[in-house]
Amino acid sequence: MARTDRVAVVVVGGGIGLRAAGNNPALPKQYRPLGDKTVMFHTLDGFLKMDEVNWVLPVIGSEHDTFYRQMGLEHEKLLSPVVGGATRQQSCLNGLLTLEELAPEIVLLHDAARPHVARQTVINILAALKNHAGAIPVLPVTDTIKRSQDGKRILGTENRSELWAAQTPQGFRFDDIVKAHRQAGKQTRELTDDAAVAEWAGLDVTLVAGDARAMKI
Repeated sequence: MARTDRVAVVVVGGGIGLRAAGNNPALPKQYRPLGDKTVMFHTLDGFLKMDEVNWVLPVIGSEHDTFYRQMGLEHEKLLSPVVGGATRQQSCLNGLLTLEELAPEIVLLHDAARPHVARQTVINILAALKNHAGAIPVLPVTDTIKRSQDGKRILGTENRSELWAAQTPQGFRFDDIVKAHRQAGKQTRELTDDAAVAEWAGLDVTLVAGDARAMKI
């Protein structure tokens, strides 16, 4: 797929991954082995192999430098990692601000704990960004979803035909999402993904087909 615009990927991996702590809570899940490499290695490597991508920027935790360097991953597209913030939202903003000097037209924001990166998903997102400010991959919700305030009493059943599970990478026109993240960072409510930041800022975000293999560890 020939492109003239410049595409950067921010891989957000600053969390400590307590839900996957297992018998080694000191090792974040993104640095745990997956085959003969780490989860983070597979995630980064997937984007580095794509012709559509110009740069890949890892965002890591303040105490993850040793874990990151031990992967031994080098590539001409791979930028030096930057340290994230206390939340995912802050980590994304740190990554975006780091990219301002490179001035990409498009940025993809991706969770480090999703090691399967489908090239077709990226192609779908880039195509959608020709007509929209943002595009995110989704899967239809197949389980019946119950609504409850206390986890005990059912308040209602959601219409799953209107529900979609969001995945990453989530793609945006760079200038739009940087501005949105700057504005959202001034409020106290934490927004859980970049599409929520874009929606809060009034950006037009469309849905594209996701990939069932792109599960978050």
